[in-house]
Amino acid sequence: MDKIDTFSVLPEREYEIAKMLNQTGKSLDCKTIFKTRALKNQPKGYRIIFNKRETNSVLFWMQITDGALYVKANLFHIDNYADKISACSEKIKHSITATKECGYCGLCPPRPPYHIDNVLYNPCCFHGHYFTQMDHDDWNTLRDLIVLEHDNQFESGSVPPIVSSEKQELKKPYHGFHRN
Repeated sequence: MDKIDTFSVLPEREYEIAKMLNQTGKSLDCKTIFKTRALKNQPKGYRIIFNKRETNSVLFWMQITDGALYVKANLFHIDNYADKISACSEKIKHSITATKECGYCGLCPPRPPYHIDNVLYNPCCFHGHYFTQMDHDDWNTLRDLIVLEHDNQFESGSVPPIVSSEKQELKKPYHGFHRN
C-alpha cells in the first residue's frame, strides 16, 4: 500500500488534491517522510513531509486535521515570485499574511522579508503558511507556489541575509490562524 492511500479517508475531492500534492513532491525529487501522529485528545492521523534533498529542509507537509486536508508550505522567497502571489486569491494571501511575525528570538536563521500588496511581512522561520478548505483553483495555485519555492532555493542551501539591518515597521500583526 502506498502511503498516500492513508489519505483516502478524506472526501474524494480532497483525496485527489492530496494525491496531486504527493505527485508534486515526487516530481520535485523531495525526500518523503511518512509519520503517524497521535496527539493528545485527537484521533490518530498521518502526515507526509516533503524535504528538499539539497538542503534537507521542509518544503511542505500535508496531514489530515479535523477530517480535512491541511497543508503547511514553507514559502520563504515570496518576493522572487511576486507576480504569481499578486494574482492569488484573497484566501491564499490571507493564509500567507496570517503567518506569525518574527519575534527575533534568535533560535532560527532570519528569513527574508517579503511584500504582498505593498505591505512588508517578516515571517517567523518556525511558522510556515497553512492552507485548508480551499477550492480546486486555489489548491492548484498552491502547488504552483510550492514548485516556485523549490525552484527559487539558493544553490548553497542557505537563506540570504536580510538586506537591511534596520528594523522595519510591520503593518500586520499575527492573526492567529495557526496552531502552536
